[in-house]
Amino acid sequence: MYIFHKSMALFWTLTESTILYFMIWGNLLLHHKSKNARQVKNLFIMIFFILGLLLFFGEWSAGHVFDFNNKISLHLYRWILWNLFCTLWVIMEGAIMVYGFRTLKRIESLNKLKEKDSNLSKPYKKGGKWKNIFNPIIVITTLMSGLFILYHLSLISLAQKGLINVGDIFTVSRFYIRICGIFWILFEWAIAIICIRSFIFFRSLNEVS
Repeated sequence: MYIFHKSMALFWTLTESTILYFMIWGNLLLHHKSKNARQVKNLFIMIFFILGLLLFFGEWSAGHVFDFNNKISLHLYRWILWNLFCTLWVIMEGAIMVYGFRTLKRIESLNKLKEKDSNLSKPYKKGGKWKNIFNPIIVITTLMSGLFILYHLSLISLAQKGLINVGDIFTVSRFYIRICGIFWILFEWAIAIICIRSFIFFRSLNEVS
C-alpha cells in the first residue's frame, strides 16, 4: 500500500507539472519567447527525476544515516516526505493560478491591440525591480517553503527531546496537510474564476465575429 501511495504521489506531481508546463509554454508563446520552453521542459524533467529518486530510494538512503528501527524516526521521515510533496503541489497550483491570470491578461491586451490595428509583435515590457521582487510565484514559494521548514524543524525538535510519540506525529502532520488544503482550495477557486472569465471573454469574441 505504501508503494501505491508513492506511485500516486509521483503521478499527481507529473499531472500538476504537465499542466504548469503548458501554462508556462502558452505564456511564453504569447510573449514571443516560445524558444525558452525547451529550457523549462528540461528543468521540469530533471526535477521530476530527482523527486522520483527521493520518493522511492530516499528512505533506503536515509536509513544508512538515521536509525529507522526506531518507529518515531521512521514515521517522522515518512510524514516529512509526504508533507514535502503536499507543499510542492500547493506551490505548483499557485504557479498555475498566476500563469493562468497572466495568460488571460495577455490575450485580452493582444485583442485590444488588434482592435486598434497595432503591431501584435510589440515586445513585452518587463516589470521593474520591485515588481520582480514581489512576483506572486516567488511570494507563494517563499511562504510555503518557509512554513514547511519552520513547521517541521519544530516537529523534529520535539521528537529529539522525546516529547512526542507516533500518534502525535500523525496528528501534527495531518494538521499541516489541512493548512496546505486551505491554500489549495483558495488557489483552486482563483483558477475557477480565471476559467469563467476566460470563457466569458472567448464567448464575447465569438459573438462579435
